[in-house]
Amino acid sequence: MVKRKRESTISALRRKNSDLKILIIFLLLLNIGQIFYSFYREPSQSITAKYEKIIQKKDAKIRDLKAEIKFNKEQYKKIGLESQYGYGE
Repeated sequence: MVKRKRESTISALRRKNSDLKILIIFLLLLNIGQIFYSFYREPSQSITAKYEKIIQKKDAKIRDLKAEIKFNKEQYKKIGLESQYGYGE
């Protein structure tokens, strides 16, 4: 009787041990997933930020050029040369 009880206790502990091993493996896989995420996802976010900065610079250049065209148009109107340089209305 004692021997059977001891064997059942041992088998129960083995089941718990295997369950714990499965849990540990699952947690290790999660950690590996986080490592891959940090190495592959974060650089892509920095690349996105890099391109956003480039787009902002290009937008600033476009705004400056539009302002320069507007200024030139006004200046050519003042001196009467707007039709000669394509700013006629």
